[in-house]
Amino acid sequence: MKHVSTAKSPPTPAARPRPVLLAALCLGAACVPTTARGELVNRWSFNNASGAAPRGTNLADSVSGAVATVRGNGSTFNGSALTITGTTTGNQSENDISGYVDLPNGIFSSKTNLTIEIWGSPLSFNANARMFDFGRVATSGSGGGAPGEIVDTGTAPGGNLAPSEAVYVNFCLNSISTQRMKAWYNGVTVTEMDTALATTAGTQYHYVFTFQDGVGIHGSSGGRITWYRNGTQAATADVNFRLQNIDDVNNWLGRSNFSNDLLSHAAYNEVRIYNHVLSGAEMLANLSAGPDTIVPPPDPVDPPVPDNRWIFTTQAQSEAQAGTTFVDDIG
Repeated sequence: MKHVSTAKSPPTPAARPRPVLLAALCLGAACVPTTARGELVNRWSFNNASGAAPRGTNLADSVSGAVATVRGNGSTFNGSALTITGTTTGNQSENDISGYVDLPNGIFSSKTNLTIEIWGSPLSFNANARMFDFGRVATSGSGGGAPGEIVDTGTAPGGNLAPSEAVYVNFCLNSISTQRMKAWYNGVTVTEMDTALATTAGTQYHYVFTFQDGVGIHGSSGGRITWYRNGTQAATADVNFRLQNIDDVNNWLGRSNFSNDLLSHAAYNEVRIYNHVLSGAEMLANLSAGPDTIVPPPDPVDPPVPDNRWIFTTQAQSEAQAGTTFVDDIG
């Protein structure tokens, strides 16, 4: 979502670099360094120096340089995470709305397969508080952005706005220990999966959401969405759309595409986006390593070597006489 303002954006507080482990691909005598897990395409670490995170603060990801922007008010950095306060709904002007993070337009619809990985902490209960929400509203939008885009201005966007397309997971639903994964497409609910995972306010959890293209009951016209917490699957569902079908112009951490929903009171330590579906082994390795380390990809596994091999390449349409022998060319 773009930002309309005549004010100069404040400088971004200096960030403490996080270590990045590198893998190396060795070819003969040469070793070519490459970032671990080449399909990690975005990484925001939110490790800026302690202090205010005013609206307009830009945060470039350390993989591709894509810019996430702090919107709204009251957000703070503590050196390892960004905290947003969740004191308002989305129906507020730019001067009044609580803080949230705005990711670039198209960052999800540009993928075929997708993983969103978040280390985050719900800090208190807000009904329907989003961990993330990407999509568009059903109206033309507000603030002069793309169709369906909400751009914060001096005027509130209006109450009762709802999405025509959206995919989201909640930190909280109707208590701090209930959650929801939901998908909207063409203005109707495609799936709604509620869970009841015991949650402690202020505790950091490892969240993973995946979209796997072309699997499930809808075949090549759809996919499967799944989310996990601390390495355990929470919910999964098949959907009748592909990521490229979602008009994702409101791509938010901590804010809902429903304007009457409260924003989240939460802390974000790290957010990563991959253009593939993480395997179970990858998720568990990342969970174990934590947000400050990129785990190198596993070494390739050598293909199995047979103990015996017979090749039946006798001339086509020739008769195989009884007693014809074939030599095992390995053993």
